[in-house]
Amino acid sequence: MNRPAGASARAEHERLRRLRLSRLRERCWAVMAAAAIAFGCGYFVVAVLPGAAFAVFEPIVPGIAEKDPQVPAGLGVSLGLLLAFTSTWSLTRPQMGESAWKKGAMGEELVGRRLDSLRSQGVAVVHDVPFPGSRANIDHVVVSPHGVFTIETKAYRGRLEVRNRGTQLWVAGRDRSNLLAQALRQAEAVRDALSRAGLGHVPVAPILCFVGTQVSPFARRNAGGVELTTLRRLPQLILSSAGPSVEPGDIESVARFVASGWGGGALLENQSSRSAEELGSPGVACRRCGKAMVERTRRKDGVAFYGCSGFPACRYTQPVEASSD
Repeated sequence: MNRPAGASARAEHERLRRLRLSRLRERCWAVMAAAAIAFGCGYFVVAVLPGAAFAVFEPIVPGIAEKDPQVPAGLGVSLGLLLAFTSTWSLTRPQMGESAWKKGAMGEELVGRRLDSLRSQGVAVVHDVPFPGSRANIDHVVVSPHGVFTIETKAYRGRLEVRNRGTQLWVAGRDRSNLLAQALRQAEAVRDALSRAGLGHVPVAPILCFVGTQVSPFARRNAGGVELTTLRRLPQLILSSAGPSVEPGDIESVARFVASGWGGGALLENQSSRSAEELGSPGVACRRCGKAMVERTRRKDGVAFYGCSGFPACRYTQPVEASSD
């Protein structure tokens, strides 16, 4: 699976646009009739109505018809055309949902290009990732030496605010706290999928990236356990100054797993049913929780050991020498 950034949002926008154009073709005569009526009304109001009004009041105010001002014919035509254009635009313009999908797709594409520029720094990026166990999608999944990041892009106008001691998110005066729950669900789903694949020890963190939103430099950068960032600050958040926390082999494994669409179900099964030789472990299952054991190397001294794939939930380890017993 190697989809471009914003592919789902762009596809939904195109679907709505085709639907709108199809409906317009079916009712084109109604649109043309509305434009003609609007033009006639505009022309009548400017070119005909004033003269008619003076003629009506002639019996009451003798001589008023002689004062009838001459309205330029072009003014009536101009107003008619303006009303015709306005009515046509109101009937043919994109609806709110179509515009929102287009704006969202553009935001995702912008963030996607920024993330792709980080590949040379040891970062793996997968765009438009299917949400595990759902029809929804995750805009971007980034695998770096500092962990896995699920990134949701939002192209909202207005000012971003974090309220109620970091538990509520507001944008342009509207409560958008549901975005926090959405980001947390995505991270939890990815965390569960990695755990079932024997990669539960890799940390997963949710990020909300705002494009075109006003974010004060003094605003809180975390709300409800979700990192809040702008497009400019996004690389700094992913390329943390802290030391690496993910082994290079795990980065490759997670990236392949995510790019495969979470293994299509088969990878999950294969990860848990590999033989001891393939896993490099003394046995298939952890003696404490039953999950697969994998060979790892301690960073501080380079000593190899077997650790449970359910880390950090299960911290059972076993020396490599014990496998020969």
